Amino acid sequence: MLTAYQTAVQQLIQLVPSGLIPTPTLTSYINTARMQLAADAECIRGQTFLQFVIGTQTYSFLSLNFPAGVANVIAVRDGFVVGSANPLEFRSWEWFAAYYLTTTVPGTPSIVAQQGQGALGTLFFYPTPDVTATAIFDVVYLPVVLVDDTTPEVIPALWTDAVPFYAAWLAMMQLQRQADAHIMLTRYQELALRGRQEATPTVLPDNMPGGPGARVATLKTTLTATPQQPGGGR
Repeated sequence: MLTAYQTAVQQLIQLVPSGLIPTPTLTSYINTARMQLAADAECIRGQTFLQFVIGTQTYSFLSLNFPAGVANVIAVRDGFVVGSANPLEFRSWEWFAAYYLTTTVPGTPSIVAQQGQGALGTLFFYPTPDVTATAIFDVVYLPVVLVDDTTPEVIPALWTDAVPFYAAWLAMMQLQRQADAHIMLTRYQELALRGRQEATPTVLPDNMPGGPGARVATLKTTLTATPQQPGGGR
């Protein structure tokens, strides 16, 4: 997949075969584009688990289990403790800090808050675990970098078309081709949003991941903005 990306970017910036941008730099742009796309579109979704340690309240995203092809978690959406009847209650960090941060009551965690952001995220739990229970979370992943064509591409096919355009934007910015760079960035945004629209079923779209893209998918129209709700709301 890396070679295909490199060829696509070179064609977009029309530098074949002059090679004004070295291949390692081009590869770096491609991997930056993949990371940005995964965060923009939240297109790498999956379940992961966390093994609680007795007496430990705080866990970084790096404590979560990662499947092959992903580098880290960028967002945790919801979760539950195995064996518990109720899902974990997610609260804002400010609320959690005000009421539960200094509370050391032991038990099975039922409330969670996130403080650190992005790939450096941290989760705080209440009560503080008193058993080695397991929590399962619905998360958004970032992909591992592509080293060569043997590295698996975990970005779904509906979104991969957007990657070369973001990489081309970075390349054109380096080459001081500002107008061309703007075109590439615009095209990247269109394709990233289109991926969300095309991946969302038109039947019960609000039950699917994707936020506004799920609703717009039912309209079968270009995904450019959050649709208006009846009565003028959003």
